Amino acid sequence: MPRSPPSGDPLERQAMCRKPALVVFDLDYTLWPFWVDTHVDPPFHKKRLNQQSGIPFHRMLFFDDESRNIRDVGMLGVVCVPVPTGMTLSLLKEGLASFAQCSDSLPANKV
Repeated sequence: MPRSPPSGDPLERQAMCRKPALVVFDLDYTLWPFWVDTHVDPPFHKKRLNQQSGIPFHRMLFFDDESRNIRDVGMLGVVCVPVPTGMTLSLLKEGLASFAQCSDSLPANKV
């Protein structure tokens, strides 16, 4: 079935142009209002995620509530979106639009 064209919202139209290959959501305080007591590697598993997935960092989109994680992961080339009070549809749209805008600034062979 054919998909309907994007709505008149410029953010939605822009986000439809370029999509991330991988979207990562931090769990605690991003997707729900609880802390998750897990004992795993630091957030995003940094370089290991890139190596195991084969997806370059510039093709990833990351949502998190901690500014330290946003800063550290962003330094790898990942497009990061701060989630100060929990995930919303508006933040998702903004993140996709930010990703599309960053993708547009990359050379064609990097996208």
